[in-house]
Parts: sequence; structure tokens; C-alpha cells
Amino acid sequence: MPTFRGSATGDSIGAYLAKTVRYPSQAIRQRLEGRVEVNFVVSLTGALESIKITKSVHPVLDNEAMRVIAAMPPWEPGRNLGKPVRVSYTLPITFQLPAPASPGSKEVSAAPAQRAAPFDPNAGVYTFVEQIPQLEGGMERYQQYLKANLKYPPEALRNKVQGQVLVQFIVGTTGQLRQFKVIKTVHPQLDAEAMRVVQAMSIPWIPGKQNGQAVNVYYTLPVRFRLPGTEPGNTPPTVAAPTPTTPAIATGLTNKYPYDGGPIYPGNPGGIVSIQRFFARELQYPAEAKQRNLEGEVFVRFELDSTGQVQQPVVLRSPDSLLNDEAIRLLKSMPAWKPARYRGRPTRVEVILPVTFSLTQK
Repeated sequence: MPTFRGSATGDSIGAYLAKTVRYPSQAIRQRLEGRVEVNFVVSLTGALESIKITKSVHPVLDNEAMRVIAAMPPWEPGRNLGKPVRVSYTLPITFQLPAPASPGSKEVSAAPAQRAAPFDPNAGVYTFVEQIPQLEGGMERYQQYLKANLKYPPEALRNKVQGQVLVQFIVGTTGQLRQFKVIKTVHPQLDAEAMRVVQAMSIPWIPGKQNGQAVNVYYTLPVRFRLPGTEPGNTPPTVAAPTPTTPAIATGLTNKYPYDGGPIYPGNPGGIVSIQRFFARELQYPAEAKQRNLEGEVFVRFELDSTGQVQQPVVLRSPDSLLNDEAIRLLKSMPAWKPARYRGRPTRVEVILPVTFSLTQK
């Protein structure tokens, strides 16, 4: 998983947020409080991209949370098989005002805190700490546990539903886990299986610490459901032979139910033909890749939102990492699609497309 490198002074992520977040004056006047959750992608270089609010409280607080995340220094990128990879990450920022003075008190009310409060005094649980909880054996052991214990619900398999469920819980002061809940849902059956497998986990945890003391800390784990044949490193069956008018679609990333009308790429004649023409026209072959005669197809999965915009592109398979950034840039530069529809309304779907790098064409 990616990790926060810290600012020039070596701050932890909790200390950095405490110094950087400023409580908006409008929010103080209106006594607005709550927990904003911000999702972003940690790129191959550690830069933060595709920043968006996944849990909103109020536009004033949302904007401050977005500002702080956008201003963050680069992170240490996530890695897979020793190589940097793009990783989606969700970070919560809690805004909390001090309680008003009790009636009859001679003490003047304290000025509202100007920083985000990482601690929830009512629940006694930290959101950010100097030392986050750790799973013994790390995320590699967690992935091995999921591989051995996760059971794909049969109905979800039949309906070709897949996606990532996020399960949140509290890691206690002795490493015990409690108060499990799903904070990002995909489908009721997948949500239930994700909850079951996380609750059944017996891998020991090392508790988080604040000021050298073990404390209760909120923690979130992803549980990814992938249909057979769509795992990274495999050629997705839907991509192997796309139809002349329809790009490869994988349903269920953020949809609770299958879509009933796929997205359409604009252009004349439209569909996959227009996509291929756009790629051929706009692709900029990386100089080093050209020098090394690198060619092949980069398969990229992305979310097409309800406005037809490309979001969160991730490389699934590539002949060489030198081609990945250009494939991602190319997809991000695409004009808006006509979005998928469900029951007559625009909806989000997951799309997988190959970007072909060929020195004979470029």
C-alpha cells in the first residue's frame, strides 16, 4: 500500500493534517461538523491524482478537505511484485467543534478549533495517529488470507457482479477488532461476504499509537471481488475480441445493479472504431520506449461516471511500465462519452480498453 512520506519536517499524516487543515469561518458560524472522506489515486511517482469526495458533509467542509489533500507532498507509491503501481486510497478528515460552554458558566467559550480534530471524544477513537495499526505480516498476508477464505456468492457470479467493498472497523488498544461496518457498498451479497471474511480474520494486529500510547483507531480494509478471467495479468475475455461498435465493459464497480444500456463513445462512425482512431491520432510514443523498440497492448481499466467522464484509470496488464503513463494520459484526454444507463437514467460502469503501441504505425 502507498504510505505518506511526511512533509519537510517529517510529520506523520495525523500531524500534517493537524497543521494544515483550517476550520472554515463559515462552518464555525454555522456550527458545521462531520467527517469528510476523500478518495484519490497515488500515482507511480507518488503524486496524488483524481481527487474526489466520496463522503460529503457540507460544501464548505468538502472544499477545505479537497484543498488539503491537493496540497499534500508526494507519497511513497504502492508496489506490486516490487514495481510501483497506481493505488486508489481513501482518507477521512474529521471536522469537530468544541462543545459550547454550559449555562451559567463564568468561563468564556473557547474559540473554535482551527484544525481538523483527529480524535472523536464521544467514541474514544482516533481517525489519524502518529503510528497506524499494522497487520502482522502486512498486506501480503492479508491478500493470502483473502485468496484462501473469500467465497464469491453464486448469485453474484451468475449476474457478473464485481467490485471493491470497503469495510471499516476499530483496532483496539490490544489489537482486538470491533464495530465492523461497510462504508463502500457494491452489492448486498458482496457486502455481506466482505463483512464475513473480515470479521472472521484471526491474523493478529499491532495497535496504533498516539504520543507513545496504544489507542483505539479507525481502520479500513478493501475486499476486492473479481470475476474469473479478469484478474490483473490475465487478458479480460471481454477485451479479447471487442465488437465493432462496443468497447469492452465490466459491470459492477460502483453499480449495485447491472446497467441496461452500455456507454457509447462519440464520433463518426462511433464506438470502437472512433476510439482506435482517437488513440492513433493522439498517442505520443515515449522516447525511451521507442529507443528500446517496446511495443504491445496496455490494458487499462477505468470508471466511466454518469456524465461520461473517465475516472480512476488503472493499468491491468502492460508489456513494459514505460508505456503506462502515456496510456493513462491518453485515456484521461478522451472527450466525454455518452454514459451508460440504468432504468433510463445515466449510471456508472467499469470499462476495460487496450491501448496499442506499435512502432510500425507511429
